[in-house]
Amino acid sequence: MRKQGFVLASVILMATVFITKVLGIIYRIPLTHILGGMGMAYFSSSHSVFMPVYAISVSGIPPAVAKLTAGYCAVGNYRDARKLRQVAHSFFLIVGLSFTAFLILFSGPVCTHVIGEPGSRLSVAAIAPCVVIGALTAVERGYCEGMQNMLPTAVSEIIEAVMKLALGLLLAQLTAMKAQADFEQGSAVFGTLCQTYEEARSVALPYIAAASTLGVTLSNLFGLIYIKLHSRLSGDGISKEMLIKAQTDKRRRYLLRELLALAVPFAVASVISTISGLIDLMTINRCLDRAAEASPEYFSERFGGISETLADGERLSSFIYGSYSGLALTVFGIVPSLTAMLGRSILPLVSSSFATSDKKKLSQSVRAVVMLSLFAAIPCGLGISVFSEEILLFLFSGRTDEIMVSQRALSVLGLATIPLAVTTPLFSVFQALGRQFSPIGITLLGCFVKLIMNLLLVSIPQLNIVGAGISTLICYIVMAAVSLILLRRDCGKGHISNRQTTSIFLSAILCIEGAYLLYSVLSNCLSMRISFVVSVLFSVNIYIYSLDILSVLPKSRLKSYFSR
Repeated sequence: MRKQGFVLASVILMATVFITKVLGIIYRIPLTHILGGMGMAYFSSSHSVFMPVYAISVSGIPPAVAKLTAGYCAVGNYRDARKLRQVAHSFFLIVGLSFTAFLILFSGPVCTHVIGEPGSRLSVAAIAPCVVIGALTAVERGYCEGMQNMLPTAVSEIIEAVMKLALGLLLAQLTAMKAQADFEQGSAVFGTLCQTYEEARSVALPYIAAASTLGVTLSNLFGLIYIKLHSRLSGDGISKEMLIKAQTDKRRRYLLRELLALAVPFAVASVISTISGLIDLMTINRCLDRAAEASPEYFSERFGGISETLADGERLSSFIYGSYSGLALTVFGIVPSLTAMLGRSILPLVSSSFATSDKKKLSQSVRAVVMLSLFAAIPCGLGISVFSEEILLFLFSGRTDEIMVSQRALSVLGLATIPLAVTTPLFSVFQALGRQFSPIGITLLGCFVKLIMNLLLVSIPQLNIVGAGISTLICYIVMAAVSLILLRRDCGKGHISNRQTTSIFLSAILCIEGAYLLYSVLSNCLSMRISFVVSVLFSVNIYIYSLDILSVLPKSRLKSYFSR
């Protein structure tokens, strides 16, 4: 099995995330056209219910398996590494099946009484099998990442993204076409006789959202099939001689205890991070309703045209939340997803350095992940903030109402990508250093801040959904600040360079200013899309040249990471 160094591994995973995010956006654009704001509310609500269950049962597996595998291999315990993989498969298969059954059985009560979106029930049931599929896939990915081979993870994630794009849209479109054909023929639309097209569409939306969600489940199944075949055909690079020389052969019970001791804190931290989405789901609609009651004139002036297009039984607050989650949060999640890969790629290296007490390599790795996170996050965050409207028009042209609702919120969320993109990989560093509970405490603090800010800000009529963006920004600033303070205590002052950070900010400001000026000129004579693309490419050149002039990322340092 071929190993990669930190930067090469990071490049592989970040390129994978970039590809999957592009495919995800391509998927979301037609899906948004098919579902609209109301249908996206069902789709997003089902994911908000699913993610905490997925997080507690699956998310702790890859980092825990990767950390233990890297640690065992670093000291020659290859027999334990293989046995750990087998133990993880058996245990998490049972866990995954249990949570899948739980989601299917309780999807109705949760959607009706907890989140207030009964139409999401079918989507929750459709995505439930992803728990057991994801658990088995996560074991294989964690094992490969612990062996410092990121390619199986990368290929399987790309396969999932491609199949989600194909199957998710196909199933959603076929379901929408069936509903339309039934209405035009005078037949019942999914068991309901409808008098108008709007009523028929309203009845069909939960089924269309569930069909697209089923495509997600099938895509995860294809990813599992690939990574299982790869494991069987390619092996793991451990030879018979390496197994014979293995120093220990631990019992399965002991390996399971070690695995759970790491996986549970990982899972708890991940679950708490998903609470942010649940907080939005449980507070935004209610706060928007209160804001509308407090100032009906303002809401009528700003959202009156949207209200007139909604069918009977559809709420304005659900449309606003669906637009915010379907458009703004989709764009917002791109950059943190990329920098999260730095954490996944650094975890095996930090774990092996920690296991062998190599403090120099440990310090260099931590410094690299912080600076590379800032390098990627700062220009992207500022760009999203400045070009929020252009980005939404570029991706979701034609969804005028949804863009109008979410544009200002995305402008604020763009700034929030910077602290979030730095915090996410640092959580992996804490866990690799044996501080598994630090991310839990930090995330709990952030969620508490977000809850309070949501209740205070979203209820203000003039802010409405923008208040959710502001609360997210404040939440992640607090989390990033606490994370950096704790990291400074553990690793000393040298993990962040003030000069380099300032240089990155200056370079990012220059590139965004250059993009804005060029776009202002080109948009007068060219189309919006062409002007935007040319401006972005121009700004990338400005950023790279600025970093090169300021010597922010020395080539010798990057070369040393590739050579590991």
